[in-house]
Amino acid sequence: MDSEAQLLLSPNPNRGDALQVRFSGGDVRGDHAVIEVFDLVGQRVINQQIPVTDGVVNTTVGVEGMASGTYLFSLTVDGKRSTQRLVVSR
Repeated sequence: MDSEAQLLLSPNPNRGDALQVRFSGGDVRGDHAVIEVFDLVGQRVINQQIPVTDGVVNTTVGVEGMASGTYLFSLTVDGKRSTQRLVVSR
């Protein structure tokens, strides 16, 4: 994504609580984004479409059912993907 785009995951590391996701910047023009979370063997454990409002993604993702471990969190907006490491530690 553009250098001015910013993806924030909080809290990270996460204790299996709700995960706050915020994305802004990057001249977003779309009206929706796709969140995908993959475990380290490549299995997709979350796939959800969320709204983009005024170029900003601000949502909560439930990670309560996820086992402790490291995951790859991916947000795709306007065909551009941003990925961050997500740690769940119970």
